[in-house]
Amino acid sequence: MDLKKWRVVVTSECEAEIERTVFSNEERFIIASWIRFVEVKGPYSLNDFEVFQFNDHELTRQRKWNKHRSSSFSKAGRIIYRIDDDIITVIVVRITRNHNYS
Repeated sequence: MDLKKWRVVVTSECEAEIERTVFSNEERFIIASWIRFVEVKGPYSLNDFEVFQFNDHELTRQRKWNKHRSSSFSKAGRIIYRIDDDIITVIVVRITRNHNYS
């Protein structure tokens, strides 16, 4: 069990992208559930979440996303984030509906 107190921070660039993107109510609910789950259990427990399959994994193929992770919130939607262990923060850098890592 992860006893750390996790905090999820969404970058300003990601906030702007969220404002420009049309998400369904279901997608918004799943993203909010992802945030709550990470704050309570930590990011290393995402694949243990039984309600949704986040398919959380490291991003290793693209140099741009070195030290980042990706979680699915829909068939093509992704939450791209990194973990700052020094201050126990999960920093969400991108939320995309179309599996776009560019």
